[in-house]
Amino acid sequence: MSHYPEAGPGWWYEPYVSKAIELGIVEEDEFEDYNRPITRQEMTKIIVKAAGADAENGQLDFSDSDEVEAKFAPYVYTAVELGLINGYPSDNTFRPDQTSTRAEASKLFVLLVEDMIQAEDFSVSDALALEAEFEDRLYQETEADSWVVVNFDDKESLVDYISEIADRELAESYVDTYYDYMEGELVQPPKDGITRIIEDSEYQLEMIHPREFRLTQETTTELVGHYTLAITYRYENDGWIMQERDLEVHEIN
Repeated sequence: MSHYPEAGPGWWYEPYVSKAIELGIVEEDEFEDYNRPITRQEMTKIIVKAAGADAENGQLDFSDSDEVEAKFAPYVYTAVELGLINGYPSDNTFRPDQTSTRAEASKLFVLLVEDMIQAEDFSVSDALALEAEFEDRLYQETEADSWVVVNFDDKESLVDYISEIADRELAESYVDTYYDYMEGELVQPPKDGITRIIEDSEYQLEMIHPREFRLTQETTTELVGHYTLAITYRYENDGWIMQERDLEVHEIN
């Protein structure tokens, strides 16, 4: 949450508790002992407050909903609506008084951080710009009288370069496809180019997650035929990268 409490002379956790109280995430004297285990319903209340969400009343759908204390019920309901928690799949119980495990707490903290990260808007123009840059980085300059790559000596360094704007596994797969070694030198033999977004053909851009978008285009070309190209983009490290490229060629009956 970008708060950095400084350690004091007392218990190691005191600065964090004080900051949580200051932020209204934990109430003064809410817990008589900060060393005791925390229950699932108590932890849920803290997570919802940390997310800055307003607790709302609603019908809980757990098989043990009647065991959730009334003061925690709005927080549990809100956490479900936010997608932060769900019931145990074996019996659809919430088990409000059960001690929270470190694994459960870790998952909630990760979901909380993901929910709080504000990704920049992503548009079709952003997708087209990333597509153009991906091609520029993939197709390297070669020597005039050979296929030898001018600016890179090995696949690894080229993968590093492309990975600045694309998922590393994606970069590796394309470098392996378009590059080879010949007499110890990195070469780019002639090969058909990648199937790319056609700007003047219809396409759809959908948000999968605030930090993940997918652009899909179904079209027909003389070279490939009838196909669907789906490209996924992900927001990470303060920028958008290309995550996946899936090409499905359809048979024409």
